[in-house]
Order: sequence, then C-alpha cells, then structure tokens
Amino acid sequence: MTEHPAIKLTVMRFIPGEDAIEPDDSGMLTVETENKKEKNLDEEYVNEFRIQTAHDGSIRYNEKAVNNGEETVAATRSMDNHHDLFIVGRGHVMISPVTAGLTDWSECTELGAIGDLLASSDFAATVLVLVVQQCVGLEPEGGELGTPHAPAQPEEQFSSVQIVNRPMRQPVFNT
Repeated sequence: MTEHPAIKLTVMRFIPGEDAIEPDDSGMLTVETENKKEKNLDEEYVNEFRIQTAHDGSIRYNEKAVNNGEETVAATRSMDNHHDLFIVGRGHVMISPVTAGLTDWSECTELGAIGDLLASSDFAATVLVLVVQQCVGLEPEGGELGTPHAPAQPEEQFSSVQIVNRPMRQPVFNT
C-alpha cells in the first residue's frame, strides 16, 4: 500500500506514560511470562519496522505517551481530521493502562477498546476502521481456528453487516 506515491502512512503507538497506573487485574488469571513475551515480540517488531522504514518519507512513526484511557481518547480524537483509514490492533491478553476504562462503556467489545472508540457514534470523525487481531490457527490435535481466548464458532454467522458511504474530508493520500 505504501509503495503508491499518493499514499502516506502514519503509525501511532500509544505507550504508558510516567504517571500511568497498571490496572488491577486481580479478577483475571494472567500469565506474567506470556505478557512479557508478547511485549518483547512487540518491541522487536516495532524496532524492525522503524529500521526498515527510517528513510521512507511516506511513512511516519510516532509514539505518544499517555497515562490513562482518557488521554488515549484525547490523542485519538486529535488525529481524526488528518486520516481516512485507521487500522487498529485488538489485544487479547494484556490489560494496558493506555486503554484502562475504555471498555467499561463499549458498544462493540469485539472491536477492542480503540476500535470501539473509533466506530462509536460519540466519535466526531467519519473514518474507516479496520480492526486486526492475531489468530492462533489450528491446534496440532485438530482443534479449531480461533484466538487464544475466543475459539471460532463455526455456527456463528455475521448477519448484521452494514456498509455506510460517507463523504470524505481531506484525503489521506496527499502528494
């Protein structure tokens, strides 16, 4: 996508700020080593991405330190007039201080905290949102495809898909 001369990509990564408080997850069973492993993999991937795209003028990488969900919402809203497509990841294990409290009033929890924020009627922007989540794949014993904590249900059908055409503001593909 970024090889097209009219397309510009901005990668925004929210990281916990100095005053961020780790959410209390005492009600959840978490495996600390899994969280550390995922964080390390994330860091490796981001560092590799930054190295590979360092001299590409069409790609910008930004990190924004936020201390809580409220600051994450404000930072996300500040970007809404500059982009037409948001691709967001949906976490499945880690609880992050940057999204703490955002899922308390989610309308579509399957979109994740940021995806739900962008898709909500309260969000002033009119943008396209693509939510991605890593899939585990098939188990060696022939288990089903799914995410680590939400296996796919073959009988599930998605019958409520709505596509809405909305006028675009500024194109993100400025040359």
